[in-house]
Amino acid sequence: MAIGEVLSADLIKSKIYTAVNTIETMLIGVITSVDHVNLKYGVQPVLNRYDDGDKEFVESAILFECPMMSNKCGSFFIRLPYEVGDMVYVGCSKYSVDEAISDNLTKPNRMYGVQQFRQIDGVILGGILSDSEQRLSSDNTSDLLIQNRKTNDKFVILANGGIELVTKTKVIVDSPETEVSGNLTVNGNIIGKSNINIEGSGTIGTVTTKKGTTLDGHTHPYNPGSNPTTSTGAGEG
Repeated sequence: MAIGEVLSADLIKSKIYTAVNTIETMLIGVITSVDHVNLKYGVQPVLNRYDDGDKEFVESAILFECPMMSNKCGSFFIRLPYEVGDMVYVGCSKYSVDEAISDNLTKPNRMYGVQQFRQIDGVILGGILSDSEQRLSSDNTSDLLIQNRKTNDKFVILANGGIELVTKTKVIVDSPETEVSGNLTVNGNIIGKSNINIEGSGTIGTVTTKKGTTLDGHTHPYNPGSNPTTSTGAGEG
């Protein structure tokens, strides 16, 4: 093989190598900024890229306003509150993400001819648990679990049936009307700040008035004799 042919082959190989190495498919990064309203985040790739010119590894550029793949449909959505420092898995779109998500309509690709599979066209596909961070709870490994690792509050749909809500703080239900079908057991005090209407019969324990009178042995004075009054008068206490 002639020297010219060898140089030409090496040049072709070099160009192919360079072209292949500029194709980005997937990468792992760490969130640097958050925009929970628009579901766009800054992402810093964790692995440095190799600079062929300087012959050394340099820090990869931050992906700004990287969209998050989300669980949404129609008017419903589930928003995961990613934080700065969270590790995420990013997939790189073949074409321009900004161009594609500008609206929900089909349109010509104005970025046609531009390099495909670029890092700047990344989409966050989900979170990754790094080996250096806090482990997940070993509880409810067979159940559907939503848990706050800082407070240990959790919502669990049990595999064998039933639902558990566990928290050390207040649970707020903000609704004009709440209906419970079935028996209700309360292991604690019930504080009513308005009227209580009960239909049907029931059994209650000791009842004490606001002034401290216990109704279990509560009596009213009356006027004895052959001609008592019809009214027993006001209750004591």
